[in-house]
Amino acid sequence: MRKVKYPFSKDVDWLNEHYIVKNMSIQKIADAEKVPYHVIRNALLKAGIAMKPQKIYGHVNHPNRKGENHPNWKGGNPKCLNCSKQLNFGRTRCWDCYRKSIGIDIENYVVPRPSQADRFTTEYKKWRTALFKHYEYKCYICKKHDRKLIAHHLNSYSTHPEERLDSDNGIVLCSKHHSYFHKNYGFHQNTKEQFYDYLSNLAEII
Repeated sequence: MRKVKYPFSKDVDWLNEHYIVKNMSIQKIADAEKVPYHVIRNALLKAGIAMKPQKIYGHVNHPNRKGENHPNWKGGNPKCLNCSKQLNFGRTRCWDCYRKSIGIDIENYVVPRPSQADRFTTEYKKWRTALFKHYEYKCYICKKHDRKLIAHHLNSYSTHPEERLDSDNGIVLCSKHHSYFHKNYGFHQNTKEQFYDYLSNLAEII
């Protein structure tokens, strides 16, 4: 026969006397018997004894277990090796100290504006719409209406900023031909000559 670890857990009268008659809380019973809280609670539930509302004990002051008072405290977030600024886990230096360590002058540092940001200006959107209308919303090569038409720059957008809004530097391509072109000629530093070469070798490429 299996030995019961906590004999009182099946003694309904004992549980009722301590919990109801003596009006002891579950935690006090657990502390008196030197057992975990859940042992007493589970025993009461199995015995069919209803749980009492906590408000009958008045305000309970729970111990402060935040920060250094928590039993699993291991020192908190790390600090910067140079300025001792609080950091997130996995970092050893703050952003300013890191940039100093790799030689960036943060006093005179200017964040460069990414060239791709110009694609969201009103002027660029007007240029793109005018290009689509000029080609009647069709791919220049296959003359198909594609749901993902692309305004392609003949001379690369990144290396020819002065021609970004030039109507003679744009052409409309479907997603298929735009993808084939860049697969064969790469991205950046593209030229009109590459596009004309692509058209002359189209049968071989596709």
